[in-house]
Formats: sequence, C-alpha cells, structure tokens
Amino acid sequence: MTVAEPEDSPEDDLIDRLMSHDICYFNGDSRALDRPTAPLAALPIDLVRSRNSRLRSALLALLLRHPEHAPIAQTVARNLPAGDPTDRLLLLDVLTAAALQSE
Repeated sequence: MTVAEPEDSPEDDLIDRLMSHDICYFNGDSRALDRPTAPLAALPIDLVRSRNSRLRSALLALLLRHPEHAPIAQTVARNLPAGDPTDRLLLLDVLTAAALQSE
C-alpha cells in the first residue's frame, strides 16, 4: 500500500507563486527560495479571487515590490468579461500601489 502525498492547496500554490516574486511574509521567511519565477499572467486574478483575505491583499504587496507588473494587472483587469467585479479589485490595487509609491 502506498501513501498518497498530500496535494498542495490552492492557497499553498499562491504562496509559492508569490514567493517566486519575492513576497515571502506568508511563511515567516524574509528571503525568496531558489526557484524560478512563476508566470505572472494569472497571478493577479488568482490573488483577488482567493478566499483568503491575506492572499487577496497580497497583490498590493506584489505591486509595491514590483511596480513594473502594474501594466500586466491592468491588462488582466481589462480583459475580464463586462460586469466581473474582479476588474475593479485589480484596478484598485494598481491605483493604491501607484499612490503609495508616489508619496
């Protein structure tokens, strides 16, 4: 009989993807692990749709750490179907990060 390895939860996957972009506060570590950078295209939408409030707010941390990713988040928001409330959350984080960086 073999023991099945536990699957990573969606939250664990998001945390791993954030860590690849140097957002490491979820695991208590202040340094990123040696890992390839996760693709960014799906990360903003996955974060704002997370059931975990800390993960939803992590997009702001990502945009503060990497302001060069803001255009990607804007593009993702604009490509969402009309009426999808996720676009407003994405754009709100982009605007908030921009405002905080201009201070």
